[in-house]
Amino acid sequence: MHRIRSLWMGTRTSRINALRGFCREFGITIPQGARTGVEAIARVLADPRSAVPDLIRHTAGMLLEEIRLLEARIAQVERELASVARQSPACTLLLSVPGIGLLSATALVAATSGDVTHFQDARHFASWFGLTPREFSSGSSRYLVVPEKSPEAA
Repeated sequence: MHRIRSLWMGTRTSRINALRGFCREFGITIPQGARTGVEAIARVLADPRSAVPDLIRHTAGMLLEEIRLLEARIAQVERELASVARQSPACTLLLSVPGIGLLSATALVAATSGDVTHFQDARHFASWFGLTPREFSSGSSRYLVVPEKSPEAA
């Protein structure tokens, strides 16, 4: 479910960026952010006086419909994950930890089956889950690089 959600999120982002680019070709600036961007694009397409030619207005509207369909599908997957999390004692326990949300909790339980006893200690587990910085060292120079993506974004 996480992979499907991630795939749909990527497709949604791609479609939003494509519409943003089309609008930019006609001198229309769309604000950053998925929600604000989609709302602004919808307003532009609904306005018959906007600079978007009628020739592509309908097709761009179909892209906007596709984005809304993807958003509905993503929301449905998140509802299903929430339902699974409520039924899982391991997820419920993880959700009580500050900073761990629905996606992290369900991904963790899915990846480990709720059993983390095969990790030597908490540091090994955190490293496996991608929560610790990676070390790039050479000679006397030591560099720690903190991962940029959260487990929910991965």
